[in-house]
Amino acid sequence: MKRKITLLLLCVLALVGCSSIESGAITQKVYTAPYDSFYYQCVSFDKNGFCTVNMPMTQHNPATYRFDLQQGDKTGWVYVNEHDYNSHKVGDYWPSND
Repeated sequence: MKRKITLLLLCVLALVGCSSIESGAITQKVYTAPYDSFYYQCVSFDKNGFCTVNMPMTQHNPATYRFDLQQGDKTGWVYVNEHDYNSHKVGDYWPSND
């Protein structure tokens, strides 16, 4: 379970790294509500390595907060925490000098 959560976090960080900019005018605020994912994990294998018993598992995915940004002709996005998300509005400059 910890391995899957770590993998999910690495994927999110990789996506954050795909943005071409880290600062600019906020053009859109994007909130994704928390949700649960369901999957099956093998908990028992036979002598040939085939799964014989699957156990249903639940993975909680926390809420995410994102600003879409524009700086000149470049666009991108940044993931922020809930406080920053609630403290800024569309049209503000990110990061602010607060």
